[in-house]
Amino acid sequence: MITEIDTNIPQSTNDRIIHLLMDSTGWYFGRDHHENNFKNPDAGFTLMTYHEDPKNIPILNPQVDAFGWFIFDIVKEKYHLKFRSVNRIFWNFYNKNSVMGFHIDRPEDRAYSIIYNFTNNDGGTNFRVKEDEVIFKKSIASQALVFPSKLFHTGVAPKNSNNRMALNIVAWL
Repeated sequence: MITEIDTNIPQSTNDRIIHLLMDSTGWYFGRDHHENNFKNPDAGFTLMTYHEDPKNIPILNPQVDAFGWFIFDIVKEKYHLKFRSVNRIFWNFYNKNSVMGFHIDRPEDRAYSIIYNFTNNDGGTNFRVKEDEVIFKKSIASQALVFPSKLFHTGVAPKNSNNRMALNIVAWL
């Protein structure tokens, strides 16, 4: 259900993309369930650099976007199912105070999500595999997690590290 893929990308490359992301414009407040309520807890920040639907025009950032496609290509080569195309590329930033809610990325059976972690930290991703069972996958640098997009999941902010940066790609089979 959740596949771990070691991309073997050097930490120096991860650090380079983090610096590019820190200088990027277009970040917006994260919202789970598309709620826009100022009273909700901090859900981190999101940056979209690609979306297949022209109505969802992202902020253009070719350097950052190229890295997203690079990660997709590596996962595509190593994953047992064959992806046909990408629906969207999102970048997520969480600080110690971020609190995210469970959500799905897409409801379609042919949609799969890829979460890529840039650093080792005590944050990660929770997956609700049953109503009363949650699996935690810790943030491991250069590791990608692949799972059906309709699986409920949530980002987990770090408690012992200051920040967590992750890439989230939704791809079509």
